[in-house]
Amino acid sequence: MTVDSGIPGLTLEPGGHVCGVFRAPEERDGAMAAFFRAGLLAGDRSVVVVDAADAGAVLSRVGSPSEIADWRRTGLLDVRSSAVPSRSRKDPTPDGMPGVWGEIVDPAWPAGIRLGAEASCWLPRAGPDSLIRYENEVARYIPEQLVVLCLYDLNRFGAGVLIDAIRMHPQV
Repeated sequence: MTVDSGIPGLTLEPGGHVCGVFRAPEERDGAMAAFFRAGLLAGDRSVVVVDAADAGAVLSRVGSPSEIADWRRTGLLDVRSSAVPSRSRKDPTPDGMPGVWGEIVDPAWPAGIRLGAEASCWLPRAGPDSLIRYENEVARYIPEQLVVLCLYDLNRFGAGVLIDAIRMHPQV
């Protein structure tokens, strides 16, 4: 069985973990929108972690305002922002992400679960070493029910971090 990533030419296996790189917000938004729209239309629970106080740019490409409202109301769509001033449960850090999996991965959920994040959202709270530890944890264990999209901004990460991140992902 494969999972439709929504991204042309990219098919994922259950438990898939893919790395994407981008230079402009439009590229990030396009990848996230395609990934999450395909999942939401398939009934997948989707957790979007964005590096902005307002996720409107991404969400406006995922669906219509009524679709977004409906998906959020029914719990299919969960949007988490790194720009929230407090460090709440909804404000993940790389070291805390396995705990977030525990919140969102429900073995009884009949469809898949998608998690997508822009890696730079963790920079204010975690250094590159912490981020690479997280990617290593994902590479070691990712629940079968979960597919993960990690996006890296080429303008915000050095070559060393990007090379390490790419090495830790089975697909790029």
